[in-house]
Amino acid sequence: MLKHLVIAAAVTLSLVACDDHDDHAHAEEGLDAHACEHITAGPFAQVSAALDPADAVEAFEQHHLVTVALVDRPEGRKGGMVVVTAPEAGDYRLLLNADVAVAATAVADGAAVGVGYDGPADGCDDALRVVQLESLSQGAAYLLAFGPTDAATVGFVMEHFDGDHEGHEH
Repeated sequence: MLKHLVIAAAVTLSLVACDDHDDHAHAEEGLDAHACEHITAGPFAQVSAALDPADAVEAFEQHHLVTVALVDRPEGRKGGMVVVTAPEAGDYRLLLNADVAVAATAVADGAAVGVGYDGPADGCDDALRVVQLESLSQGAAYLLAFGPTDAATVGFVMEHFDGDHEGHEH
């Protein structure tokens, strides 16, 4: 019975994840255009980065622009870490609203995650850098390390990337 309640709650939460904007399919607009919509229109969430991985907080909010307040690093620049948990297995794209370096490791074993950089997103002036995270495992937690940078904050939208955005609704 409890298992069914947990599943029902998870399904309900996934259906209302984007309740702050209209329900619609994004098949025709593409993944980056969809993520760009969230950069400019939200919904929005805020977290603070940590210098110590043990203090890093969960920062992934599906279909949200998550703004991370970066902290002072010992060498005088800004940076910090947050945790994201992949809801599905596969590749993910992060659209960042600042040109900040990103590194990723698995929380469980410290294994490095493949990270690719695509530069700015086409047609999205607010996405200054697109980062691809390769081969994330469903339900696994990953540490994202931002910086070093002079930026005080970095915002990101994280979307599952399956080659297209067909059938994505919320």
